[in-house]
Amino acid sequence: MRAVEITIVRAASALDKPLLAICSGIQLLNVALDGTLHQHIGDVLEDDESRWDKYHAVDVNAGSRVARAMSTERRPLISSLGA
Repeated sequence: MRAVEITIVRAASALDKPLLAICSGIQLLNVALDGTLHQHIGDVLEDDESRWDKYHAVDVNAGSRVARAMSTERRPLISSLGA
């Protein structure tokens, strides 16, 4: 099943189609586009935490549909991820 999803993501990307990825979909998108995954996020955080709740900014491409929908190119949000 993942092979089909990866093929769909790559095809959509090649056609410059927008994609919405949530939770494991973000991981799938990352893998499909040759990104890097870390099995244990605590191994790569500066403070060596494996759980955090922090505000950070999300940047979107200027002029993109997402930027137009958000009426901005930067939006603060909170991430809450657990090990």
